[in-house]
Amino acid sequence: MKIAVLSNINIDPIVRKLSKVQNIFQNQGYGNIFESLYNKQSALHHFQPNVIFFLIDLENLITVETEENTNPFDVINNWFQKIEAIMTEDTVYVISNGICSSDYLLGIEDSIEIAEIESEWNHRLNSFSKENNNVYQFDIRTLCNRLGKEQFFSTKSWYLGKIKHSNIGQQYIADNIQLWLKAYSNKNKKVLILDLDNTLWGGVVGEEGALGVKISDSGMGMIFQEAQKKFSKIKDTGVVLCIASKNNLEDAKEVFDKNPNMILKWDDFVLKKINWELKSQNINEIANELNVGLDSIVFIDDNPVEREMVKENLPDVIVPEFPTKIDAYEKFIEEVYINYFWKLNLTSEDKKKTEIYLQNVARNSLKQTLSFEDYLKSLECQVGLIEDPKDHIERINQLINKTNQFNLTTIRYSEQEIKEMLDDDTYRFYLFNCKDKFGDNGIISLVITKTENGQAYIIMFTMSCRVMGRLIENYILDYVENDMKKFGYKEINAKYVYTQKSKPVETLYENLGYEILTANETLKEYRLNLDTKSKRTFYVNGCE
Repeated sequence: MKIAVLSNINIDPIVRKLSKVQNIFQNQGYGNIFESLYNKQSALHHFQPNVIFFLIDLENLITVETEENTNPFDVINNWFQKIEAIMTEDTVYVISNGICSSDYLLGIEDSIEIAEIESEWNHRLNSFSKENNNVYQFDIRTLCNRLGKEQFFSTKSWYLGKIKHSNIGQQYIADNIQLWLKAYSNKNKKVLILDLDNTLWGGVVGEEGALGVKISDSGMGMIFQEAQKKFSKIKDTGVVLCIASKNNLEDAKEVFDKNPNMILKWDDFVLKKINWELKSQNINEIANELNVGLDSIVFIDDNPVEREMVKENLPDVIVPEFPTKIDAYEKFIEEVYINYFWKLNLTSEDKKKTEIYLQNVARNSLKQTLSFEDYLKSLECQVGLIEDPKDHIERINQLINKTNQFNLTTIRYSEQEIKEMLDDDTYRFYLFNCKDKFGDNGIISLVITKTENGQAYIIMFTMSCRVMGRLIENYILDYVENDMKKFGYKEINAKYVYTQKSKPVETLYENLGYEILTANETLKEYRLNLDTKSKRTFYVNGCE
């Protein structure tokens, strides 16, 4: 991904920090943003960034561009009109919200306060981002509020080099641009595993009892109650909560059952590994049962010995350092969320993620009591085709960019590229949802086909790991093949691109009758004759 960061003040230190980890446009000078944007021969146009950040210093914009008898609100409106005039559909624009380092602006009529100017900019930005799908907000105001204006800005560096932000402010902005890009690319984590004693409540339940642990609406117990409120909010964004704790199961559950001050409930946690086994073993079991990679997990524990053991045994798991002072706990949880789980947008699947995974736990319990065939029949699985994929771009983006295990090519596309493909008649998007007697799994699979020169190709086949092992993929592929046959194609081409995480599906195509055309260590190419293909086995009521 190529990015540009433009500003009306000197942000060279921020760009230098980002250049160490990003393919970023190195702008010459600062201030005249629109000259580079308008000029088709400019270095910026030749660079062709996918994402452009605008870090606009509102104070500088108003004082420089407000001429005599010119209202600052007109300056703001004019700025957005200029941006709208140069926007293209294949670029994402991220614009900072308004914050001024000073409490008043010299040269602006006294009747207009700085708060009004900031409010007008933010109101205009809110409207602009809602009107344009490729415009996002960069919340620099919250960054400033976290540090405070005195730490975020630097008068000295402004006088010396027109650099408005302090060293710590520059680092904060660079770090949060990185976090924004990670969220935009859907590279956030999926599972948050929590310890119990001195993590979810204060004290040790085995010693103090269910009503003796510290959790309350006042005093030290309030810290843990507020912490649970934050964990609950994280769960509501689609993060799966689990427990890994060295405790007696009965003692731990009693806190949830009997302590009236608990915010989180027993069923807010999808899996509970409460025993005396190694926590690394329990975390490994959680990953296997949820069918997620260890690199999708964050583990929080107050005990430094336990943290180090997990780090040593499971290096892919993120284990943040627990705060040494408990009054910093809330801020720590916020940082964990921002660094590992923050999303730009929430899908309907995100909002019901805990419910979906709890349903899977019930399915797995049933699976232990029946033969494989009887289990699949008993699920009463129904798979449906989504009529208009354009209504579900965010979910398509997730399936493409976050699915690793059931992903035959592991090609990543940006949201803008997805939109362009949806508008191209040579591509077809097959988006499937799934439900059974335990509940609705939501949108679970995406197949993209491409037709050119009289040939049909499957260029992408992804499916959510939570529905793997039910032969749903057999039905989905069968549906796509039959549909391509209806369009007059005699055969269909496909390929598998090897990755370590996608090994579970490396033989999918040949198992379903595809002929191997070429094969090496990284790539296998296939073809299937649609007239002579064999009948597939699946236990699905489908969307014929």
